[in-house]
Parts: sequence; structure tokens; C-alpha cells
Amino acid sequence: SYLLNYDDEGGFENMLVRRNEMKESLYMYKGRHTKKMICDRFNLTYHDINLLIF
Repeated sequence: SYLLNYDDEGGFENMLVRRNEMKESLYMYKGRHTKKMICDRFNLTYHDINLLIF
């Protein structure tokens, strides 16, 4: 339960920065595809989540 710690972590973006599990679980962030495997399979543009959260 990461969502229970949402306020303690300082919000969603801060949780993404601090927790790799959160980054790995996302398929989209702010309208951009962040799962390489899905993007390769369906010929979508991939965006690295690590570059989007800063």
C-alpha cells in the first residue's frame, strides 16, 4: 500500500522519485507511454519515466 503513504511521501511525483516500484508499475505518465515492452509491441513512442519525473 503505497497509496496509504501518499501524504507522508509528499504526493505522487515524490513517490515516483523515491520508489522504484512505483516507476516500474506505470504504463503511462502525463499522457506518455513509459513501458518499453508495450511500446515495442504496438509501435508506440516510448518515453523513459526517469526523464519525465524531473
